[in-house]
Amino acid sequence: MTKASYLALLLTCFLATPAPGFVLPQSTKISIQDPSTKTVNFVKERTTKVALSSTSESSFEEGETTSRNDNSELVTPIINGNFDSVGGNGRYDDLLSELDLSSSVHARMGLIPPRKIRPDSDVFCNREMRMGALSAIGFDMDHTLVQYEQPAFDKLAFDGAKDKLHYSLGYPKEVLNFEYDHTEWIRGLIIDKKKGNFLKIDRHKYVRIAYHGFSPISSETRKIIYSQSFDQQPSFTEKDFVNMDTLFQHVDAHLFALLIEMKDYGYDYDDEDGESDFDSEFLDLKTYEEMFKDLRACVDLCHRDGVIKDVVAEDPERYIVRDDDMIPM
Repeated sequence: MTKASYLALLLTCFLATPAPGFVLPQSTKISIQDPSTKTVNFVKERTTKVALSSTSESSFEEGETTSRNDNSELVTPIINGNFDSVGGNGRYDDLLSELDLSSSVHARMGLIPPRKIRPDSDVFCNREMRMGALSAIGFDMDHTLVQYEQPAFDKLAFDGAKDKLHYSLGYPKEVLNFEYDHTEWIRGLIIDKKKGNFLKIDRHKYVRIAYHGFSPISSETRKIIYSQSFDQQPSFTEKDFVNMDTLFQHVDAHLFALLIEMKDYGYDYDDEDGESDFDSEFLDLKTYEEMFKDLRACVDLCHRDGVIKDVVAEDPERYIVRDDDMIPM
């Protein structure tokens, strides 16, 4: 098999793929051997590289980034605008012309953006869709097309919710003195509504860190609660758990933690000496789950009754991050 045949095979794989560049399935390896014992190996790697090897003994295992002999050639696939190795800088122009592939390759090059994807600002899709079949297109606005100023935006929901807890649901007046701190929270945590705990789990669903309100739970206690046996690990998908997967839930988490502290320790946030002088009977009769349900209802109502949106509409510059790259709508 000649060098031209090898390159033709490589380009055929590329041109047959619907997306710019080709991606082989995980652990895919294709070997084509001719009588001269030369072998072409296509190996899916973590480094997203494809090896074009000139000998049967030279191949790439997953995770490797260099060839095992000096005669092999490394070809980088066309990903995120990087097409220098194939047809982008004239390196294979003569060979492409000989194979009558020059026009089709360069046509596909034009579909690739001339820069790498910027995950902090770029919008991308992970599936193909026939846009002609759609009659309308909707956009998710919150924290996608529109970025909000924190903590200013969050405080609208936080302050509105604590007002509703006191004036509408009868919670102690001390909740009105709660202060919001968004730096206490990150996305990815799990709220245990029933126990009043905040959890950080790993990919094996093992609880690495746990807090009760703002108080850390000891390793021994954490294992007793959440790791009684290897075969009975909680899935954390039950109704008792809430995944903190959006920035909006920072408000819920902080308000919940403050209520837990007040219920457990009787903290009076209106008293400088920290002494408790309020009637705690109301919270004594509330379970953690009931408190979370109440605050969630109050926060949700703030998004519907104008407490948030009306204020933002009056002064958008204060609450919305201006994006000069956004297309006017």
